[in-house]
Amino acid sequence: MSENKHSAFISTEEEYLQLKKAIETMKLGVTISNTKGEIIYTNPADAHMHGWEPDELLGKDVRIFATTKKLQPWVMDQVMKWKGMIRESTNITNTGEPFPVRLVSDIVRNAEGLPIAVVTICEDITESKKLENELKDSEEKLRQSQKMDTIGRLAGGVAHDFNNLLTAINGRCDLLLRKFDESDPMYNDLKEIRKAGGRAASLTGQLLTFSRQQIIEPKILNLNKVIEDVHDMLQRLIGEDIVLSTDFEDNIFIKADSNQIDQILMNLAVNARDAIQNGGKLTIKTLSAEVRESDDIGQIEPLKPGDYAIIQVSDTGTGMSEETISRIFEPFFTTKEVGKGTGLGLATVYGIIKQSDGGIEVSSQLGVGTTFRIYFPRFDHIEEQITEPKKPEVPQTQPASKDKEYTILLVEDQEMVKDLVTEILEDEGFKVITAYNGLNALDVTNDYDDHIDLMLTDVIMPEMNGRELAVRMKVEKPQLKILFMSGYTGEEMRNRGVLEPGTNFIQKPFSPDSLVEKVKEVLQI
Repeated sequence: MSENKHSAFISTEEEYLQLKKAIETMKLGVTISNTKGEIIYTNPADAHMHGWEPDELLGKDVRIFATTKKLQPWVMDQVMKWKGMIRESTNITNTGEPFPVRLVSDIVRNAEGLPIAVVTICEDITESKKLENELKDSEEKLRQSQKMDTIGRLAGGVAHDFNNLLTAINGRCDLLLRKFDESDPMYNDLKEIRKAGGRAASLTGQLLTFSRQQIIEPKILNLNKVIEDVHDMLQRLIGEDIVLSTDFEDNIFIKADSNQIDQILMNLAVNARDAIQNGGKLTIKTLSAEVRESDDIGQIEPLKPGDYAIIQVSDTGTGMSEETISRIFEPFFTTKEVGKGTGLGLATVYGIIKQSDGGIEVSSQLGVGTTFRIYFPRFDHIEEQITEPKKPEVPQTQPASKDKEYTILLVEDQEMVKDLVTEILEDEGFKVITAYNGLNALDVTNDYDDHIDLMLTDVIMPEMNGRELAVRMKVEKPQLKILFMSGYTGEEMRNRGVLEPGTNFIQKPFSPDSLVEKVKEVLQI
């Protein structure tokens, strides 16, 4: 053998060894099969990825990696047509465990162009798929959260407008009821109208709860005791054919409004009752959990890390589909028959939970039942002492004389409400001057020479809102008493500085009696 030929042989052999070493140390799997589909080589990465040793795979059908065995054995005519492919698929381990993969296959041909083998590079994409799914879930939750916020703002606006209408409708009805004797046929008709108006006011109240605009009084609560106190009422609500059981973890405390917790439990109990057919079981548990940064907890948006108390409500009802679960917190969405539900129960639950910085998760299986897990930030009962907010000090004044004529400046942009309130107050002996918005109120007071005792003003008005008007009026008339009214509540009022301690406020819709009582309270008469 000549020296040049010997050098070339060594060079080729070294290249082969280097190539073999490179392939065997790759993190990507490499498998070579012949035209019959028999494995003739697999590197350690590919073998271990599938739970095998390389030697164990030699001679086996390459379809051993596939989740389906329905593929036909390879034939030369089929292989001849291959041009290679890139695809995502699912492979299985030697124990049958599936996992996602990305495959790149190509044909190895001889000098005549005939296929002699198939080389497939395999990448385990379990982690990337997990991240992809987490990103999709995160995007979906963000979309859901934005949708719910948008619906919440819409619901709050609708509730505000309805509350103005209901103030006029219910108020006029109350005034008419005073003029009719109970024996008059018209009296019962008016009572029915007033009852319907009351139900409408209740619905707008639920909308305000959903949009997190309800005024609440959060306190440190023993969660177990709250549930125990409402146990008998829940049992009556769901009926005797449904077994109600409780299971409490010791020492669970949260900061919330107890009335709202009752509201959550009643709404969930009613839904469970309607979902359970021919008897069943409703179970309420309390437990605690630590939520970490990496945890993906929360049906609509992830919970912040921290310690949480959980109310778990499970039923053995008909269950819900994934499509239904994705919409159950939307106002007016219901799967019940027409007239059987308003679609506001779970929307109310959602609003309460979000207003309390909590979260909710729902799991359900058709024909098996549904479980709600409601999260509230957990408190140590000695961690925070309950204190009442201090009201700003008010100069001591003598109660006003009942014989005095009081003048009230009424500022309201809705004419039907303005006319109603004027009539109510004038019937009680007050002198009323009116303005249709904040700027008009400033003009009216500039032209009015006599003393004004109280300004009763709406909060949300065009050009100048009630809070800005109050600040301007206090500069000119420091002794003027202020009473705000609005169809909005909660967060909207806090943002406008109305619900600060010591602020006088009345919620629309109000009855004539409650308005007069509030006015007299502010005037100290």
